[in-house]
Amino acid sequence: MTSATRTAASGSSTRTVPALAKTLFRLAPRQLQDEVQIAILELKKKGIGLGVAAGLFVGALVLVTFLVTSLLVAMIAGIAGAGRIAITALIVAGAFLVIAAILALVGLSRLKKNLPLKPNRAIRGIKHDIGVLKEGRRFDERSLVDTRTKEQREADAKRAAEEREAKKRQQKIDQGIDPDAKPLTLEQLLSLTSQRRQNIAGTRDELVEELPIEDPAAPKQAGAARRSPKTDAAQAVRSFQKSASRKLGEAKLNAETRLEQAKAVAAEKIEARSNHTSTAAVGVHGAHAPSRPARVAGQGESLADRLAERKGAVAAAGASLSVFAVLASKLGRRK
Repeated sequence: MTSATRTAASGSSTRTVPALAKTLFRLAPRQLQDEVQIAILELKKKGIGLGVAAGLFVGALVLVTFLVTSLLVAMIAGIAGAGRIAITALIVAGAFLVIAAILALVGLSRLKKNLPLKPNRAIRGIKHDIGVLKEGRRFDERSLVDTRTKEQREADAKRAAEEREAKKRQQKIDQGIDPDAKPLTLEQLLSLTSQRRQNIAGTRDELVEELPIEDPAAPKQAGAARRSPKTDAAQAVRSFQKSASRKLGEAKLNAETRLEQAKAVAAEKIEARSNHTSTAAVGVHGAHAPSRPARVAGQGESLADRLAERKGAVAAAGASLSVFAVLASKLGRRK
């Protein structure tokens, strides 16, 4: 081993981990870019080969057209009695047949050579790169080569297809589906979807009942029935307050109306009695006439006082009802 080789070996062995990582990260992207470029060039080459194969097939098709034309000419010449022309047409038709067959065979070979349309070399190179990254120099390149025969490859493909089919069958069994069942008819599907729809509706209603939310699709009566006790108590208090206020106003209005009516009736009675007593006093008693109107006026004033007292009692009852409604509202809010 020369000194230069020893120096290179020692230098490579003494490289630090950051330097090795830097070199690896510098080489890996370049390797990937080159593999992609190889795939592009390989696909381009195969595309050209497929184009050539397609051109050969088109040429063979044109020659087959000429072949048919030559056969028609030979048939017409034979019917017309021109034997030499018929023989010549048959020779030309044979030539067209040979050339068309050659073109078709060459095109078929080119087609097989360029199929499948995938970059096999690039794929093999990427697998090789992955193997090198995993195992380094210990990776065996021969593991990338498929050494199986055609029969072995077909047997492996058949085995893989059977495994996939068995896996799909097992998945259907796990899902509760009969793998050997025939497809459902239209009537069976309609019946099945109807039953499933009813099941979904029942599950949905049970879920809405369990969750603390209001059902937007339910009617107002059902929504009111599912409201919380706190909401019901507050609504009851508000309803009672409104009813008490309304009744209090009606009671005040009735009391005032009756008081005015009583005052008017008392005034009329007092006036009628005073007129009657004044007339009677002038005709009969004379000196005792003023005492009767005074008593009637006293009775009217006592009636007015009683009505005023009743109005005050009604007002006090209304105030008590209002205070009770306010207290009930506050208690409902605290709850």
